[in-house]
Amino acid sequence: MKRKEGFGLIEILLVVVIIGFLYYTMMKVSINNPIIDKELAKEGIDTTSYPGMINITKEKVSSINQKIKQQENQWQNIE
Repeated sequence: MKRKEGFGLIEILLVVVIIGFLYYTMMKVSINNPIIDKELAKEGIDTTSYPGMINITKEKVSSINQKIKQQENQWQNIE
């Protein structure tokens, strides 16, 4: 009798289920990671809502632009 070569359907399905479970577990850990939220909160970024993140980002960009303009004015006054 000849021996079958390759993997059976059950074996392949078992591997897919195991990989899916590991992926689900890793995503659950990475999404609900409070360390990431704390680091973003230190920077003043609201992680609770998308509009909040957009507003904070706009405020940070405008404050950076203001600082750049102030530095340009200081350099013009020095010259």
